[in-house]
Amino acid sequence: MAAVDVETTGLTSEDRIVSIGAFWLSTAALSDGSFPVSYLHLIFNPQRKSHWAARKVHGFSSEILEKQELFSSYAEQIISFLNSADLVIAHNAAFDLAFVNRELRSAGSDTVKSKILCTMQACRAAGISPAKLDCVCERFNFSRDGNVHGALEDAWLALMVFLWINDCPHRKTFRDVSSSLSPFNQVT
Repeated sequence: MAAVDVETTGLTSEDRIVSIGAFWLSTAALSDGSFPVSYLHLIFNPQRKSHWAARKVHGFSSEILEKQELFSSYAEQIISFLNSADLVIAHNAAFDLAFVNRELRSAGSDTVKSKILCTMQACRAAGISPAKLDCVCERFNFSRDGNVHGALEDAWLALMVFLWINDCPHRKTFRDVSSSLSPFNQVT
C-alpha cells in the first residue's frame, strides 16, 4: 500500500502542488510490525504564489519554491511509486488525488490507477467525528510533530489512521521514522 499527501498553493483548480509525500509499505510486513517503508518526498516550483493561508499551512516561502524544479520533472517517478501499490491511501483522497492526477496529466503522464481509499471517509463511515486528520490521530494518541502540515508527515499519519481503523496493532509515530526524511530534491 502507499499513503500520499500533497501541500498546495491553495484550494482551487488553478492551484498547484508545492510538495508531495508518500510512503510505500508492504502489507506482509505488518504482521511483525517491522515497517520496512520506502518513501517519496519532493518539493516543487508551482510557478505561482501560494495563497497566504496555504503558505501558513505548508510553511514554504515563495523564495524557496521558486528555486525548485517543476512537478513534471518527477511525474514518472511519482506515478511509478503510486501505481506500484495495490492500494493508495490518503486522508481526504478526493483533494489529494485530484491535484496529483491533474499535475500528472499536465506533465503528459499516466494517472493513478491503483485502488484508492480515503481514510477521512472511512472515519466518517465508522461514526468518527470530527474526521479531520489531527482529530482522528488524537483518538489513538498520535499527534503532529509541529504546527506546519508537511506532506510526508500527513501521508504517514493517514497510513497510521488506516492501520488504526483496521485494528492493526503495529503503529509508529512519525518521529520514529523521520530522523532525516527531508525532500529528495530540495534546492536551498
